[in-house]
Amino acid sequence: MTRGSGTHWLRPHLARAGLCFLATFLSCQVALAEPPVRVSGSSWVHDAATRVALERGYFDGQGPVIKVEIEGSGKASLERLLAGEVEFAKMATTPLARALVDRAGKDPGPQDPVILATTSLSNQTHHVLAVRDRGIDNPRDLAGRRIGMLFDTSAEFFWSLFAPIHGLDPDDVELVDLPLEDMAEALEKGEVDAVVTWDPWVYRQRQAVDRETLTFSERQIYTMNWLLVTRREIVDEHPELADRVIRGYQKAVDTILAEPEQVIEYQSDDPELSSEYLREMREQVIFQLSLNWALLTAMEQQLNWILHREIPGPAMRPKPQDYIAPGPISRVAPEQLMLPEIRRTMDSSDGS
Repeated sequence: MTRGSGTHWLRPHLARAGLCFLATFLSCQVALAEPPVRVSGSSWVHDAATRVALERGYFDGQGPVIKVEIEGSGKASLERLLAGEVEFAKMATTPLARALVDRAGKDPGPQDPVILATTSLSNQTHHVLAVRDRGIDNPRDLAGRRIGMLFDTSAEFFWSLFAPIHGLDPDDVELVDLPLEDMAEALEKGEVDAVVTWDPWVYRQRQAVDRETLTFSERQIYTMNWLLVTRREIVDEHPELADRVIRGYQKAVDTILAEPEQVIEYQSDDPELSSEYLREMREQVIFQLSLNWALLTAMEQQLNWILHREIPGPAMRPKPQDYIAPGPISRVAPEQLMLPEIRRTMDSSDGS
């Protein structure tokens, strides 16, 4: 049959194509209108999994776009999470323990922070950086000095363990609450004699101080867990989103372990850090996705420290079920949930 030179035979096809285009356009408009989900991460090697997941597309899936925003400390990331500015945040245990103590005794609420998983841990992360020409040659020389650190962070907890090991009485030093970005200038001007800092900030601060510095580090006194934290409302109201983020981190950790050299560029977003320095830092970090006894022990250690120094006598104490949300990891990577009591509680709840 000859169609002839007319175009009437195309009209049904064009109509169908037009409907498909319209549907695609409308779905794209809906996606564009949906606000992104934000993860507040860090620029250092502990948070390499966040950058790998983002760059490799492991966060991609049904639902809103996931974006990563960088903060200088886990404390800042937690503050943004609690303010509703981000949906997920990466941090050490100290700022979270501080927030949990502040909330102890209150009714659980949708804004409460909860741990989804540990994504890495290390016992070589924190350092005391001092200026040598002020008569400091060893940690004992810090007695009578001004020590800068960012309060309510893992640096403050590290100092609480470091000082007594080296015979420093808390009354022998003056602690100064100091933002990370101000530490190098404070050292240079003599406003403090030493700072308690962490990688990669210690690298930047050594480069910025135009004086001879020395670094004191302790490997065996503190293992830092790097946590993925969200708000309880995310877990309760958007479980598919929490599962998607956990799945992205699982793939990222697997990639870091399988392709360490291929992902070296994702160890930090700081272009000033050399590949050699990044490799050195990476060797000090264990990447893993888990909820296990190491995390629980670390949290209890932090809570003990805060409660002992601030609240004499009996005090309300956060319980693990108040700050751990095991649902997402139990669905995505159940083999990584190694907290028997919490597993039994979940099984009992599922069967009721």
